[in-house]
Amino acid sequence: MIYFIDVYNSYTKIRRVMDDLINGKYHNYRNKFRNIYENLLTYNDEFFIE
Repeated sequence: MIYFIDVYNSYTKIRRVMDDLINGKYHNYRNKFRNIYENLLTYNDEFFIE
């Protein structure tokens, strides 16, 4: 099984995009994206396909 946290830690581009969700780049949507960010890193994405 592939865990998203491993992908996040292994691929700089994915980490950069994920971090953009919460670092203020999209300041109008920061709170909306935080939930996506935390859920992917904490609970994984059961539909993630490599």
